[in-house]
Amino acid sequence: MKYLAWLALFGACISLFLFPRPLTVLLALLSAPVIPFAPFLVGAFADALYLPPGLHAIPLLTLAGAGASLLALFVRSRLTAGIIG
Repeated sequence: MKYLAWLALFGACISLFLFPRPLTVLLALLSAPVIPFAPFLVGAFADALYLPPGLHAIPLLTLAGAGASLLALFVRSRLTAGIIG
């Protein structure tokens, strides 16, 4: 099952070039329960590719990925503790 998460992460990185943003977000979130840092990595990669250089540029995709990663870590900790399921 873990290899599918890595495959989804790889697909999310490739989909930045080929597919629209919702598919990239979906693939990153699918891999998040197994690889909690995946949304952060995809967001940082997307900002590295598409963020325009400038003084006031805010890396919004990286910040969104960090938020999704924190949420994935929280959910994963609850699942491993047996509180949710």
